[in-house]
Amino acid sequence: MTQHAAGSPALDHLAELARVQDLFADAVRRASPDAPVPGCSPWTVTDLVEHVAGVHRWAAGHVRAGLPDGAPAALRSPADADPGAGSLAERYAPAADELRAVLAAAPPSAVVPTLVGDAPSTFWRRRQLHEVLVHLVDVEAALAAGDLPGKGHARSLGVGPAVWADAVDEIVHVMAPRQVALGRLDALPSVRLVADDVPGPGPDAPHRVWELGSEPDAVEVRGPARELALRLWRREGDDAPTLTVAGEPRAWQAVLASALTP
Repeated sequence: MTQHAAGSPALDHLAELARVQDLFADAVRRASPDAPVPGCSPWTVTDLVEHVAGVHRWAAGHVRAGLPDGAPAALRSPADADPGAGSLAERYAPAADELRAVLAAAPPSAVVPTLVGDAPSTFWRRRQLHEVLVHLVDVEAALAAGDLPGKGHARSLGVGPAVWADAVDEIVHVMAPRQVALGRLDALPSVRLVADDVPGPGPDAPHRVWELGSEPDAVEVRGPARELALRLWRREGDDAPTLTVAGEPRAWQAVLASALTP
């Protein structure tokens, strides 16, 4: 597995996952269970929470293959889930806790099944971090769309640019290539993505840059890493003033309309 699939070594993906899970649970507590989720129509907040909890348990099942022989027996089999017990946040908590416990118990170098074949268990630390992060934005959108207390409090704004840049990197180097391999994505126009709030790898690279696609009609899209990530996940309108598009705008529109992510 390449370093791209593992994510940035400078990020503690497990610690960030725990923090974003807490933000997600807090947003869920403030949301109406029946509120529609704009980014996942026709889902409600209940549907979304059940999805994220299910994905956590599914990912934990993959990571269990890499647990050492001395791991506690409780981590070796899925926890019993009672989808009807408690509030949405209370129903989400066991899946979140289970995932973190299994990820923490698995050696980082343990090889487990992943979306891109067998790879170190750290793949799932990164994948689940960004799974929850995107869906945190979804719950925030549901709050913003309704007349609810605290509806303007976007906790995801407090997530650092380095985490959002890692989300962009996962799309460019893991998600998009996987979509191509599965026949879900055709060749893309050449797009240069520039996160102007994240430094590059060296003194000659002031910003973090990615190259996406290989077809002609190049375009450069520049802005905060958060906005780039959300646009690529199709969670924001393509007219956000924080992104600057230089070149052929139709190329950028083609990227946004493509199946970059599942």
